[in-house]
Amino acid sequence: MSLPRGASRAFLDALTPAQRRTAKADRLDDRLARVVAQARQRWPGVEVPLDGYLAHLGRKLEGADVEAALDKVKSDDLYIAYACSTQDAAAVEKLSARVEDDLLKALAPFRLDAGARDEVLQRLRERLFVGRPKAPARIVGFAGSGPLAGWLCAAAVRIAIDLTKETNTPVNKTDDDEVAEKLEDPTDLEMVVIKRKYQREFRAAFQIAFRALSAEERNLIRFNFIDGLNIEQIGAMQRVHRSTIARRIAKIRQELFDGTRRALREKFKLSSSELNSLLRLVKSDFDVSIHEALREPTRSRSP
Repeated sequence: MSLPRGASRAFLDALTPAQRRTAKADRLDDRLARVVAQARQRWPGVEVPLDGYLAHLGRKLEGADVEAALDKVKSDDLYIAYACSTQDAAAVEKLSARVEDDLLKALAPFRLDAGARDEVLQRLRERLFVGRPKAPARIVGFAGSGPLAGWLCAAAVRIAIDLTKETNTPVNKTDDDEVAEKLEDPTDLEMVVIKRKYQREFRAAFQIAFRALSAEERNLIRFNFIDGLNIEQIGAMQRVHRSTIARRIAKIRQELFDGTRRALREKFKLSSSELNSLLRLVKSDFDVSIHEALREPTRSRSP
């Protein structure tokens, strides 16, 4: 297929100046035509204004190298997401049917009854597919950096969490997945004094380490420590085995601890004994420390 006149211009206009410098104009029409043809093949019967879709695609590309960015972005998923954002009822129905099994698997660990499950799915549709005056449908925020099904599952899980809180229904957890909620031993006066004295320094050091994580790693930590999801629930949401999630969380915890220790050593002038005591306390109760440090509002969350 060939693109209509002006469609590639909409794509170029949406790029950053740095991206426009790397875009190969002589090959751009052919590349974008293949992107559109592939999206239409995956979503037959879904038609969108091509200049609008290609501008949307251009705005979602990350990095200066346009060719590399197009290779990486989930352009097929962006196509259907853009169609849904235009209030295309047929597109919404096609996407809903395609991801239904994924959503049900993601919600299964919550053990919701049929009515609660239907309520979650209804809220998901209203939140993501229904626009408001002067505001587009929230699915337009999908960035295309990962599968759309996973993004929708994350949104459904957050809605399920909200619903369980509204109805005072506890999120199901297994004993080995429970997030530690113990406090420090009040009889250990030295540890209490050190923790209180350097609470601000620890929080600042932790935030430095936390910001060094990838967006995916930060969200995984939030799911586990703030939203209270266990590894089975996170695994269902991300469509991977619970053991894979357990390994990822263990690896991220170690990276957070190492990064916090490094920041404490480099940024704050603690004596060797104070640093060792603080690190001993933090390491013995790191799950609680993570939870406390993440109580502040943070970014890069799913919808």
